[in-house]
Amino acid sequence: MKKYVTMSLFIFWAVTVAIIVAGLILYNQNTGTITNGENVLGNNNLNNTSGTKSGNSSLLLNKT
Repeated sequence: MKKYVTMSLFIFWAVTVAIIVAGLILYNQNTGTITNGENVLGNNNLNNTSGTKSGNSSLLLNKT
């Protein structure tokens, strides 16, 4: 009996977490609050005109 309760609770929480995560992802896509991860840590390479990397980002963007 204890085994069935443990398995049932595990499945319940796995499904619950999956539904919540899917809802948050859809909400984020529909609102567009963070488009592609830019400026999450305050690193913005759009103002970098020297051709060198700035911050921790590996993406190099030059303003032309």
